[in-house]
Amino acid sequence: MTSFEVDHIRVVKILGSNVNESRVHRGLIVLRNAEGSIAKVTKPKIAVYGCPLDPNQGDTKSTVLIKNATELLNYSKTEEDLAEKIVRKIAESGVNLVVVGGTISELMLHFVEKYKMMIVKVTSKFEVKRICKAVGATLLARLDAPTPEEIGECDEVKVEEIGSQRVTVFLKENDECKLNTIVLRGSTNNFLDDIERAIDDSVNVFRNLISE
Repeated sequence: MTSFEVDHIRVVKILGSNVNESRVHRGLIVLRNAEGSIAKVTKPKIAVYGCPLDPNQGDTKSTVLIKNATELLNYSKTEEDLAEKIVRKIAESGVNLVVVGGTISELMLHFVEKYKMMIVKVTSKFEVKRICKAVGATLLARLDAPTPEEIGECDEVKVEEIGSQRVTVFLKENDECKLNTIVLRGSTNNFLDDIERAIDDSVNVFRNLISE
């Protein structure tokens, strides 16, 4: 081995059990549950969005004057049609797992469920970048269907419960996946913090050894 990146080793701390229950996952673990009802996808095609999943989200705000009930119904229908059009295009591209780095509107979530896609919200932009690295996806800044080159893949994505914490696991069991997650278990936060610092020191020592 001639090169090593510290960012390829991620530590996730989950209270409960003891340190002997700690383990290493090939890929990533996100400390969030899936947003929809679908909790497992095998061999998923993954689209990663850095923008909000909301067709009305924009740089400018506008005010719509609605004079009667018919105009209100027509406006709502137009909004629904736009949301469904976007989600349908994403589904038709072959994607069955959507990772979103921003907010998710309830309307978009409804159509994601309708088209049988799993959806995961990630609040950290660094976590989003790690997911892109792990699955080989391109981070999209536009709310549109991805091209085949922008779609990521892995072996399986599923929701698990570790202790009382529900997490989303991205599994990729091959040599191309350079990211690994160490799941630390322990009885207190202070204990977990101490172990995390020890792991960080060990990873940096290893990096320095192979760089000499």
